[in-house]
Amino acid sequence: MSDWECDTCPFRIRCGQANEGYEDVGFTGLLPGVDRYRKHQLVEYFDAYPDAKLTPTLAHQFPALAEEHGVYDWHCPTCGGTYAWDAIDIEAQSPLCERCVEDDELCTVAVPMPESQNTH
Repeated sequence: MSDWECDTCPFRIRCGQANEGYEDVGFTGLLPGVDRYRKHQLVEYFDAYPDAKLTPTLAHQFPALAEEHGVYDWHCPTCGGTYAWDAIDIEAQSPLCERCVEDDELCTVAVPMPESQNTH
């Protein structure tokens, strides 16, 4: 395969050709923090998985799709706190849980990984 083919392939992030840290992740579900999905890809995804939701990163890019399909909440794996998708600054490299920060802990919030997303 040529380099230019990888640049146009929608699976390059999942196969390890990109430096995203999602190598060998399954083909179903949206990758957290990845903003390179095109609108038509998302529309096709929602046609196939009508119960799926957007990640916060994509919700900021596609507010109409966010309103139509919903958005996954941020979740703190340490304290179990949840935050609305638009309550966290997505520009932050590692968004922190405010509750944990108040308890002098630095814990990052996340959204469900693809294998945990509701995509039945």
